[in-house]
Amino acid sequence: MNAPLTKVAAIGGRSVSRTRRADFRQGEPDLRNGAPGFRRGIPDLRHTTADLRDGVPDLRQGLADLSRTIPEARKKENMSKKCSIRNKIYKSVDFFGVVEDR
Repeated sequence: MNAPLTKVAAIGGRSVSRTRRADFRQGEPDLRNGAPGFRRGIPDLRHTTADLRDGVPDLRQGLADLSRTIPEARKKENMSKKCSIRNKIYKSVDFFGVVEDR
């Protein structure tokens, strides 16, 4: 389908080519700009599955990193909670004049 791209005025002032509109209606492959798949929205899954396969090790590594960092973050959070509770106790005790500033 090597028809020339003739421009047609469309709604909103944009110009749309007749051949592209015909492709969209008929669901024919549109391979002009290297676009995979069909104009009607059916994607070419060959590229997608290869990308997914390449990305799986990265995902696994990311999950492993997350599983290591979550317990560390929880420890830090618990420590900060303990410290804040301890500071509150010290302040309250200091308020009554039992303990000096720490």
